[in-house]
Order: sequence, then structure tokens, then C-alpha cells
Amino acid sequence: MGFPKKILYLHNTLGVGGGAEALRYTMLKYIDRKKYDISLCCLVRKGEIGDDIEKLGFNVDLLNTSDKIYNLAAIIKLYKYLHRNKIDILQTVFFNVNLLGRVAGILAGVPKIIIEEHSYYERYNPRFGFILRGVNKYLSRLTYKIIACADIVAKRISSEENIPMDKFCVIPNTVDPQRMRPSRSREGLRKELNIREGELVIGSIASFAPRKGHIFLLKAIEECIKEIPKIKVLLVGTGMLRDKAAEMVKEKGLSEHIVFLGLRKDIPDIISMLDIYIQPSLAEAFSISITEAMSMGVACIVTDVGGNREIVSGDQCGILVPPRDPVALKDAIVRLAQDADLRKKIGKSAAERIASVFNPKRYINSLEELYDN
Repeated sequence: MGFPKKILYLHNTLGVGGGAEALRYTMLKYIDRKKYDISLCCLVRKGEIGDDIEKLGFNVDLLNTSDKIYNLAAIIKLYKYLHRNKIDILQTVFFNVNLLGRVAGILAGVPKIIIEEHSYYERYNPRFGFILRGVNKYLSRLTYKIIACADIVAKRISSEENIPMDKFCVIPNTVDPQRMRPSRSREGLRKELNIREGELVIGSIASFAPRKGHIFLLKAIEECIKEIPKIKVLLVGTGMLRDKAAEMVKEKGLSEHIVFLGLRKDIPDIISMLDIYIQPSLAEAFSISITEAMSMGVACIVTDVGGNREIVSGDQCGILVPPRDPVALKDAIVRLAQDADLRKKIGKSAAERIASVFNPKRYINSLEELYDN
């Protein structure tokens, strides 16, 4: 038996709040360590998840450089690092790191380069998009495989950038069932957040960015409370539109109903309090938050964009509504709010779907097929 293959996972950072970073931690918990010699490297900083990965027993190196696409110094540093460590498989994630990593990997003679694509939107700086598309198309010829987190991601990138579909391998993200276990009681958490008896608790976990659609959720809630006044909405996340959303809450007199929780590490605890989970995105590739809520048996209302339909897969496992439509969103909320049995039924089907389709074993098996072929 030969030596195990040396695999390097390359990130810009491994900080809290990113789906790709959480996914890396999950897959490293379940991958066969005897089969592969695994290490990680961050260009910019390690981050909290990087520290957690080190606690699992993996080495996480830091190059202390920028991940800007024009950073020649980063390519040189990375080339030396790859050459010195004799990497067999290089796997990178997100566009800038995918570009820098592939250039350095090709120069260093890495035998197999795999990249991950977690979105099909906002991929390029508008000023240089036409150039970067050409660079990406050329580098894709020298890439072993492109892992797409959803079927729509592979199809959109393939179509828009004229990259053959056989370059893509669709591996849906996974949910760690061990991680999604609450550490505190539902009742205690509700009391901590001043949630009164009989209040319907709705949650949404997303960065406050335009494409996440918070404004439409707030408009829907404004109408909901006219029919269902006992509603509390927990918003987890930070971002550029957080202050604007807070101003909107005050202007509409929703302060009694909306709670801004910021970044949280206790996501399972937060989800355990929810009666309904909502993802009002205008664009989405594959939402980790939706799968986490579904895995815990929470009925979900999500917009019919990107990979959301692939996750929910019909009305049995969740409710799909059009994006940018606060009326449809409000109607779906009222429907679930008034029917506890329906919430329970949808939540049960959702949990079963996540356990059977998006479990770590299936994800790892798909990865190992790429590594071993």
C-alpha cells in the first residue's frame, strides 16, 4: 500500500459566518484520515473555524497575504508553499482563491486541481468581468473538476462562461447532525430573549446584504401582525444593510416584534426556538441555513430562487414563494401560523429529506470518488 494522497484545502479565511467554512469543518470531521494526508492553508487569516479545525487535529497554515486577484506576491508565496509540500490534490474555494490557487498550482506542478463554486452571482468585479471570465474559462481547461454546490450553479456557470458541463461535479452541501443538537432548552432560550407565552417565533439567518431580501421580509411582517399580532422575528447576521433594516423596523413600528441577534455561534439553539424559518433571498446558490433549519424539523418558507427548489423539493418539505413578493410571503406565514399540524407535518418531512439526501456520508463518498479516480 502506497503513501496516502496529500490533499490541501485552500481558503482566504476560515472565519465564522460563511457556509463554505462551516462545510469544510463538517467534512473534515467525517473524512477518512487514514486514507488521506490532509492539511489546510489560509491566505489572509485563520479565523475561528480555522482554530476549531486545528482542534480536530489538522494543520492550518497561514500565508499572511492578500487574496486580491492581482496579488503576484500571493501567487509566488503559494507556489513555493505547494512546491515545498509536494501536494497531490489542491482544492480551492471562492473565485479569487480559485484563480490564485490554480495559477500557483499549475506552476508548482500539482497533479490534480479541484475548485469549488458556491455561487453563480456577483462573481466578478463589473469593471474586469469580461477579462476574468476569459481567464476562468482558460484555467478551467487545466482544472480536474469544478465542484458545484447545486445543479443550477453548474448549469449557470457552464452556460454563461462556456465551460463544458463534464468539467462539473455537483455535490450538494451537507449538514452535520451532531452539530445541530441544541445545548440549551427551548423554554430557557425563549425566556432569555423575552419571548412571551403564545408568541409565534420566526427566524432568518443571513448576512444583511441586498440579495438576502430582508426588506421584503420586514414588509411581510408589517402586514402579518395585523392578522397575527403575537409574532416575534429573530434575525441572525450582520452586514452592510443591518442599520438600514433597523431604521425600517423603527419607522414601521415593528421594534416589539423584531430582534436583531447579530452573529451567533449557537445556531442550533436559535433554530430550536423557531416555529417557522424564512429565507427571503433574491438570489441563492445552496443555503446552508435552510438545510440546518430543515434538519431540525422546522417548517421553512423560502423564495423560489437558485438552489432553494433543489433543497425543498416540493411542498411536502417546505413552502416556496416568489422572490420580491411580500404579499405571497405574508400569506405563507399566516397559513403556517394558523396551522400547527401543517407546520409539524412539513417539519417532519423536511428533517427526513435532509437526513437521507444531505447527510455527511453521501457528501464524503462523492468527494472520495473524485480523489480516488
